[in-house]
Amino acid sequence: MNLIRVQIMLEPRQHKALKKAAHRSNKSVSQLLRDITNIYLAEMFPEDDEVLQTLHTIKSIRERQPEVSDGIFPDPYIGEPDDSGDTGK
Repeated sequence: MNLIRVQIMLEPRQHKALKKAAHRSNKSVSQLLRDITNIYLAEMFPEDDEVLQTLHTIKSIRERQPEVSDGIFPDPYIGEPDDSGDTGK
């Protein structure tokens, strides 16, 4: 997961509440803030949430793909071509 460092200013009561909530949920304050941000964005801008989910899905699929050369993904159902171009199937 790529993360970007940001700095925010919180009121002392907000910081205390976040630390307490993070501790109770077994998360870091940063993870809790990311979760809260995702929930807020999904509720306030639901039309964008679908786009974000699609992008995350595409990213996770790409991360599971084997390395490719020449932009061609290997296909388990098609044999590798020999010198004649025949797949042998």
